[in-house]
Amino acid sequence: MGNMYKETVTRRRVTILFFMLILLVGALFLTEVVKNIKLNNYSLNDVTSISLISLIILASFIQLVKCKVRYTYFIIADQFIIHKINGSSDKVVENIKLSDIEYFGKIGKVKSKFIMNRLKNYTCSIVNVDVYCCIYREGTKIKKFYFEPSRNLITKLSHLYNKNKRLAS
Repeated sequence: MGNMYKETVTRRRVTILFFMLILLVGALFLTEVVKNIKLNNYSLNDVTSISLISLIILASFIQLVKCKVRYTYFIIADQFIIHKINGSSDKVVENIKLSDIEYFGKIGKVKSKFIMNRLKNYTCSIVNVDVYCCIYREGTKIKKFYFEPSRNLITKLSHLYNKNKRLAS
């Protein structure tokens, strides 16, 4: 008891700008490749250009909307809480007792014996490099979510998770 920790994860704007730059370069390359292709005396360049511009505008809008989303992770006593903050609205999306956690670790090391009822993603990155998985029980259901904890949160959760597992056995 008496444990308290808080951290907030936000989407990095540099990563989004890099992603958009790669998307734009790919679109320009594809436009140049398709430029000279004709089908029944109709140039595919027009269709490709309009489609790619629409795709880039849509991707830009989606990324801008996702930029406003932040996640705050809390450890308060024996609870692990995740808040989703979208602009000015705040919503608790997970509230888990640490004793209900069945697995906590990297995505690639997930135990396959669990059959999931629900999967959520509380990450802010485009490329999932340092993403962790948490599998927990809620009554008779087993649920799973992905999140991006810092090293400090990983250390705290690992310590509390291992402590709870030792006490349970």
